Amino acid sequence: MSFQTATVVTRLTSNTYSVQLSDDWCMGSVPNGGYVASVFLSVIRAHFRGTLAYLDQPDTMSAQLQYLRRTQAGPAVVSIEHLKLGSSTSAIQAVLSQGDRREVQGFFVRTNFSKQTGVSLPATFVESFMSPRPPPIDLAKVERLGEDSNWLLDRDRQHDTFHKAMHNILLHHPRRMADPSIVDQWVRFCPGGHSRACVPFPQEALGFVVDVFPMVVDQFPQMSGQTRWYPTVALNLDVKQNLPPEGANWLFVRVKAGEIRNGRLDLQIVVLDERGDLVALSSHVTLILSAERNLAARGTSDGQGIKVGENGKL
Repeated sequence: MSFQTATVVTRLTSNTYSVQLSDDWCMGSVPNGGYVASVFLSVIRAHFRGTLAYLDQPDTMSAQLQYLRRTQAGPAVVSIEHLKLGSSTSAIQAVLSQGDRREVQGFFVRTNFSKQTGVSLPATFVESFMSPRPPPIDLAKVERLGEDSNWLLDRDRQHDTFHKAMHNILLHHPRRMADPSIVDQWVRFCPGGHSRACVPFPQEALGFVVDVFPMVVDQFPQMSGQTRWYPTVALNLDVKQNLPPEGANWLFVRVKAGEIRNGRLDLQIVVLDERGDLVALSSHVTLILSAERNLAARGTSDGQGIKVGENGKL
């Protein structure tokens, strides 16, 4: 399924929209958190092209999402509340619901990057974050052959039935990685599967890009050989610049784990373009759970969107 189809937005009222979460973009039975973030970004784009078009704020500057409950493939409704509408920036809240369950809520700041002026100074964050430096890559050769002397296409994901969302992206990893708490990847976008022709990443795909990668936990030797589920509890996205209007053919993503403790971990992500310029920053809070938790039957709701099990307990 194409990204445009998987993120299509239908307006219901001036502040509510319907979406259809796709099974093709799931991890197990749960839509990937980054894909859900891209759905939100698509809804916000539609809202600022329609209801709030008069503000002329076409760009998402930041997004903070809280994943309250498991979503599932199928219809959902996104409701929007205006928190602050301004001439330079506006803040809104959006809530995704399925049935009577509030499942994901997000806060978004919109602006117009082309109108922003002010102080610009050099900073060393990206330089320090990118230490150790990833090896150089010959993008033309990798695009043609799937590999070069330093980078290799991750072919294992092509037949992974649990991580279906990863079928929509081509991941290229260094042949040698010294630190298991770091994931480096050059990625291309191939919605619908690895056999499809790759297409440029659109702006709204950044939500997906910052949440689709082999988890650092699986790189530790003692953790290999098991299928686990890593649900996103919170995701923050800070957009530094827009992708070109025609999209980006390649993006570089570095993921670093801060601490892995008691079944949870925090992640810091940097996204760069082909020139090495900063596109976006992201941070996650993530749980480490068994795959069975992902596939387990969902509890019922008490009518107020509060999930309960068969015995009435949370």
